[in-house]
Formats: sequence, C-alpha cells, structure tokens
Amino acid sequence: MRATGAAEEFRVGSRPLLAATAGLALGIAGIPLYSFGYFVVPLMQEHAMSRAQVSSWATVFTLTVMVCAPLVGQLADRLGTRSVAAASFAGLALAYVFAAIAPGGVAAVYASAVLVAGLGSGTLPVTFTKVVTSNFHRSRGLALGIALCGVLLGVTLASYVVPAALERGGLFSAYLALSVIALAGIPVAAFGLRDTDLGRDFGRNSAQELHGVSLREAMVQPVFWLLSVSFFLFCLASTGVVIHLVPAMGERGIAPTETSILFVALSLGSLVGRLAIGFTVDRVFAPRILFAVFSLAAISCLALVEAPFGWVLLSVALLGFAIGAEVDLIAFLAAGYFGLRHYGKVYGVLYTMFALGSAVGPPLVGWVRDETGDYVVPFVGCTASMAAAASLFILIGRHRFPSYDRPPVGETAAGTGTSHKG
Repeated sequence: MRATGAAEEFRVGSRPLLAATAGLALGIAGIPLYSFGYFVVPLMQEHAMSRAQVSSWATVFTLTVMVCAPLVGQLADRLGTRSVAAASFAGLALAYVFAAIAPGGVAAVYASAVLVAGLGSGTLPVTFTKVVTSNFHRSRGLALGIALCGVLLGVTLASYVVPAALERGGLFSAYLALSVIALAGIPVAAFGLRDTDLGRDFGRNSAQELHGVSLREAMVQPVFWLLSVSFFLFCLASTGVVIHLVPAMGERGIAPTETSILFVALSLGSLVGRLAIGFTVDRVFAPRILFAVFSLAAISCLALVEAPFGWVLLSVALLGFAIGAEVDLIAFLAAGYFGLRHYGKVYGVLYTMFALGSAVGPPLVGWVRDETGDYVVPFVGCTASMAAAASLFILIGRHRFPSYDRPPVGETAAGTGTSHKG
C-alpha cells in the first residue's frame, strides 16, 4: 500500500469532505434535538402536555434512531451513501411538513418524532462518516472533526431560524422552516457525494481489501461495551442538559430569544473541540483525550446550577467543547478498534448505544425537575454521569487497527482489538 501525505488526502478528498460537512449540517444529527428546547413550552401550551410528556418527544425520536441507525449502516454498505442520503433528505422534509399540519394531541406529537427520526435516519453520521473514514487515513481524526463541524453549523442555523419562526407564525411556521432546511440537503447528497469515493485509499485496489472484524466479533470484545457504556452515560447527561437549557434559563427570567447566545457558545465550543481534538487524536491516544474532555464537561456542568449568566455562558462553551468530541470519536474509535470492512454495521450499533443516552436523558431530567421543583438536582446528576463516563476510558486498551486500515503485523482480523495503537 502506498502511503500518501495529509495534504494530498485533503486535496483528493475535498469534495466528499465538503459534501459530508454540508449533509451533517442539514440532517438530523443536531437540528431536531438541539433545537427542541425552543419547542418545549409551545408544545406544552398547544397540546396541554406536561414537561415530562413533551420531553419524551426526544425519547421517541432517539428510540427510532436506535432502530434505524444499524439498518442505515447496512444500506450504506450495500447501496452507497449518495442514494441513501438523498432519499432520506426528501423523507425528512415530508416528516417536518407532517409535524406542521398534524392534528393536536400527544399521539400526533410522538408520531412526528417517529417520522423525523425514521425518514431522516439516512442523514445521520453513520452515513456521512463512512465517506470520510474511507477517504482519509493519515488525517482521519482531523477530517472527521471538520465534517462533524457541519452539525454545529446546523445547530447554529436552527438557533436563529426556529425562535424567529415561532415568534412569527408559531409551530406551523417553525416546522415549515425546518422542512426547507431539509430540502436543501437533497442536491448536497445527489451532487456532492459519489459512491465511487467509498473504499478509495490512494493505493488500495478494491473495497474487498478492507480489514476489520464483523459486528458479532466486535460485540464479544470488552472494548466494545466499554465504549458503549461510556458514550451512553455522557450522551444521557449532555443531551439532558442541552434539551432543558432553554426552560432552565427561562425559570431564571431569561427569554428564549436571549438564549440564542448560549447555543452560539455551544456551537463555537464544539467547533473548537472538534477541530482541536480531531487534530490531536491523530497524534495522541484517543481514550486519554476523552478522559480529559469528559472530566472537563463534568466540572463545567456544575456551573449551570445557579451560577451567574456569564459563567453559564462559559460553562456551555466548555460543554460544547466536550460534545464536539463524542460523535467524532465514535467514528474514529469504531474504525480504530474494529476496522472498516463492516464499519457501517459496527458504527450503527455503537451509535445506537450512544443514542440511547439521548432517549433517557431529556425525560429523566424533566421528570426529576418536576419532582424537585427546579433544575439543581437533575443537573448535579448529569455531572455525576459525565464523571462516570470519563472514568471508563481509563480501562480501554490500544487500537486494534491503525488508521491506514492495515491489520497489525503478525495478527489476523479476528483478534481481540486491544493490543495496537493506531
């Protein structure tokens, strides 16, 4: 296999990288969950639902993602990313239209969550990171960081579009605005992605030479479950905090339109985190990085309890820095520990475990807040969950597959996955 410099990788892979970045900005990786805080109070008023009931929208959404992510991974492995992503953007636009015109009631609210997650699942990172990991090897971490910055662009866009649309025309206007954003993803996928990009590594002749373990082999390895549990605990806490950030600030007298600056801080923190961590992870053992950033997130989460707004702004930026690491490094570690041969399936299941945290966190935080009367106890609990997630990375061993996707010397593709640093 011929080694290729990082600059050449970015030159040759710029088109799929740009398309993946734009696709992640417009899909469901960030916009539905991270903008949902703006919908909490309007949905409570419109449908006479409790805070916990409304928060369960995120649970239904995430449970649907959990079911669909592994299936999308298999489809991307078989059909290619272009057709899967383009069709999914069209379905996502229709799902938002349904949410805009659906009749009132709890069932309709939850049905919209199923449709947005189900029809939009082809726009998840499992699709677009497949393009990036297949095209980048020397700079895989940095390339993933750049691509997943697209999620932040989408969150930032939604943080301005959604509250403005809600103020202008209520829920109907807000959902239609999201539908227009989804429609913009169709040409991005159709013309920006090329299925022939998959499997190219500047010297490998065919995708059949990809190395890696099967999903079954991956799931019997301890490292698979350590990664799964750690990302579950962190996602539970981070999603629970972010979803309830707007109502938590509202209880302190801060209007929803004023909280846009918090999501800007969150996005900027994530942007810096993704690029810095993406650059560093190509040079430093990834679990050490995750231990540090998850610990930082746990400390920053404490400041959200009753700190002045200025400290809250800084804490949200630090939390964003840590959030910037999670999805990027799921992709990086999936390739590093389990290889690329069955990347779609393995990543899909790991992402499902990660998404389970999103299903549990928001309603749990909402329920605890309703029981205790404020957000102090749930936010302290989120701090503990982040600290536990950080501690698990102490137990994780070395990468099994190096970033060039070659099996370690003297080992077969069915090894344990804990002896080689990629």
